[in-house]
Parts: sequence; C-alpha cells; structure tokens
Amino acid sequence: MQKLILLVISVMLLSSCSQEKKDAVVSNSPNGEIKISISGKRDASVSPWVTDIKAEGKGLKGNISFEFYGSDLSDKTISFEWEGNDKCTLTFLQKDDTKRVFEFTPNSMDGM
Repeated sequence: MQKLILLVISVMLLSSCSQEKKDAVVSNSPNGEIKISISGKRDASVSPWVTDIKAEGKGLKGNISFEFYGSDLSDKTISFEWEGNDKCTLTFLQKDDTKRVFEFTPNSMDGM
C-alpha cells in the first residue's frame, strides 16, 4: 500500500512539471490589415500562463508578454472587440472572474 501511495505521489509530481503550451488564438481586423495573435505556456495547471500578444500589420510589429491567471487560453477566456479597422479591445477572463483588458491601436504598437 505504501508503494502505491509513493507511486501516485511521484506521478502527480512528474505531471505537474511538464510544461503546457497553447497555440495562438488569432483575430484579424475587419479589413484584414491587422492581425493579433495570443499564445502562451505554463509550467503546471496551477501556474499562471506566460502569455504573448503579437500584433502586426500596416507595417507595424509589436509584442508584449504578461502573466495571465486563467484556466485556459481560448475563445472562452479571451475576447477580441474590434472598433473599426484600427482599434481592438482584448479582454482576458481570469480564474477569479476578474478581467484584464488591453487596447490596441497602431499608436499603442509603436515601441513595443
């Protein structure tokens, strides 16, 4: 019985050490000129996502990284709201139901 308990604990520890990665969740502006993609990775299911937001188009490229405390990186936890072709509001729904909001415009991408 003791060996079984040790085996279960070992499996749990090893599985928590594997890194989880998520492919990009992508949205394009209505005219298709700007593309925003979000991808991330985390060390364990209890860890935050190290999230990368990449914006490109109209000759601009930008990237920011931050920690996201969400259950998943998907269209269930991330929403894109385009206002015209040049402004996008990204909303991330975290585990505690708080929202993290980012606004992207061509000017906000300068220097990223």
